[in-house]
Amino acid sequence: STSATPLCRPRTSAPPASSSRSWSPSPSPGATPRGIQGDGYVVTHEQVEAFEREGFVHIREVLNEAEMSEVEEPMRRFLSGEVRPEGNDLCDMSGATDREPDAFTVFNAMLPRRYLPAMRGNIFERRAASIAKQLQRGKNMVIDYDQLLAKRPHSPDSVFAWHQDLAYWPPLAPDPATCTCWLAIDHSTVANGCMRFLPGSNAEPKLRVHTPVNLSGAREGGG
Repeated sequence: STSATPLCRPRTSAPPASSSRSWSPSPSPGATPRGIQGDGYVVTHEQVEAFEREGFVHIREVLNEAEMSEVEEPMRRFLSGEVRPEGNDLCDMSGATDREPDAFTVFNAMLPRRYLPAMRGNIFERRAASIAKQLQRGKNMVIDYDQLLAKRPHSPDSVFAWHQDLAYWPPLAPDPATCTCWLAIDHSTVANGCMRFLPGSNAEPKLRVHTPVNLSGAREGGG
């Protein structure tokens, strides 16, 4: 399975939290549209509330088939080796360190938009920016980094350990406004290793203890 992930964080000029409480995802009074609206995507109040309560929300049909092609084609250039990130920006997230990129079981390309500038501002980035702003109740969000992941099928070690992204980020404010938009390029199912979450774990006061990914015990039950 293959996925693309941009992370959005607020600009330093974001309005204070108190100014966002009256914000509404509806673009006009009395209207209740949802879904794709030009370059944006209108989420519902229920989706915003679910994101705040559970720490995640499943938003469907963010891109149509033609738009998916715009996103998928550049991804294949990384997987084929036509575009190769430098140093640690390309690695095997299974924990293996003795493989060539063509043999990676969890192909991880960090910051693909840095290595292929044509990706910048693509339709997924524009829709993700729209969604992130709404999920953070009107804060002026900006993309922080992006990532491409591809898991090799039928590979026993192409499994992520359970983890919290915040454990791997640089120090942030006590209550950071962030939103990771994860897009499955292939069909994401239980059989092929879909994304899984622990609802409500976002409200826990401390990060959980993390086990190194290359320990076999960490792979049990991974997502």
